[in-house]
Amino acid sequence: MLIYVTRHGQPDLEKVSWKANPDIPLCDPVLTDKGRIQAKYLGQFLKQKKFNGLIISSPYRRTLETAQIVAEQTNSTIKVEPMIQEYVTKEGFPDFNGLNIKQIQRCYKNVSRDCEMDYPWFSQGPETLEKVKKRVAPIITRLLKSDTEVLLVGHGASVHACKEVILKNAFNKNIPEKHNWNCSLSTYIFDNTRKLKKYKLFDTKHMPEDIITSNMRLYCRELEYAI
Repeated sequence: MLIYVTRHGQPDLEKVSWKANPDIPLCDPVLTDKGRIQAKYLGQFLKQKKFNGLIISSPYRRTLETAQIVAEQTNSTIKVEPMIQEYVTKEGFPDFNGLNIKQIQRCYKNVSRDCEMDYPWFSQGPETLEKVKKRVAPIITRLLKSDTEVLLVGHGASVHACKEVILKNAFNKNIPEKHNWNCSLSTYIFDNTRKLKKYKLFDTKHMPEDIITSNMRLYCRELEYAI
């Protein structure tokens, strides 16, 4: 049993109106050209790994576009899952019109034709990481009951929530944690009894260093400062 988890590619925040932390934008942009390249590298890497399992995506455009680019490389089907959507940090609901399932199926050809989703699908804020973990946990439980290889395409908070739900007490918090960059990949390998055997968090080796980002934050700039 193998579960991959990734964060979406770099979103285009230049042409949208937002007033929050750019790492948690409460808006629904598409990817930048760099974000599409990141997703293509991820898809190529997973293709080399012979992944052709199910892709489960948040209903935001930036996650769906990432999932679609990967799916075109791996010949995978996409299912949409609102429970791995963005972390809602403010009171109430996000103030944009998200896509309904029919619109999603028209825009992203690898989304399953039998996929269903209630609309509106937004989580209500303010959310904490604990609340995000509670909405993510049933998805992980369901996946562990199946034999399907799967890639989850989420956001910063939902990717971290997946990590904490899966690892529980297995993660050594004394070890410095890598940053969760756009299209970084976490890998969780389970044995036949669904016991976690091995994991790797937030790997970026499938991408060149000069395209690695965390939304507006540049990995290459951090390397420059570290020298």
